[in-house]
Amino acid sequence: MGENMSYNSVYYWENFLEKDKENGVKANSYIPNFHIINQNTNESFYKWYSFNNENELLGFIKFIVLPSGYFSRIFGEVNSEIIVTASTYEEALELLNNNNVRVDCNLSNNFEEDYSIIEEIEKEFKLDVVEKFCDSFNSHLDYKGNVFSNIEVYKNIKELGDKLINQYEEDGMIDELERQMEMPKEEMVELFSNLENNTFMLNRISEFLSSKFLL
Repeated sequence: MGENMSYNSVYYWENFLEKDKENGVKANSYIPNFHIINQNTNESFYKWYSFNNENELLGFIKFIVLPSGYFSRIFGEVNSEIIVTASTYEEALELLNNNNVRVDCNLSNNFEEDYSIIEEIEKEFKLDVVEKFCDSFNSHLDYKGNVFSNIEVYKNIKELGDKLINQYEEDGMIDELERQMEMPKEEMVELFSNLENNTFMLNRISEFLSSKFLL
């Protein structure tokens, strides 16, 4: 109970950010990739995380992803910055509705819509509804704004590996991925399916992911 409560506390996530925690990827965990890009300055925030359970994942989305994405859009376009912070729903909505930069009702409504999806997931966790949230958040804060945000959530390292390989294949760049990973595609598929006890390869994959923008 105490642990779950901490995930649902803004103080927990403020401390999380102060530690600048990027814990790489783990085999059996939820793996989100979250990034914010300011197209005016080319400044970017791009990190991968691993969360052991649904409560931790949802806390990260509620207290960091949502406010950071929307604050960066509404304030970052004017101040040429990226804002990564922890905030409660009430504080975030107050800032979005009442600010000295501009009042954007659409952004405020979009924020409330995205938050309502998270509340739906909290009642009954389903990965397809998590994907629905990601699609909604990404479309509300897409590249048509000077500052855009994106989050993708993977069920585990195997799903991440499958989508990574498929993305490189679709882009006609599987040879480049094989070169960078120093193994053929077939070995990569096998590797991502059996990473539970391979700390060395997990660290190597974490370094690879952190060095590449996978948009």
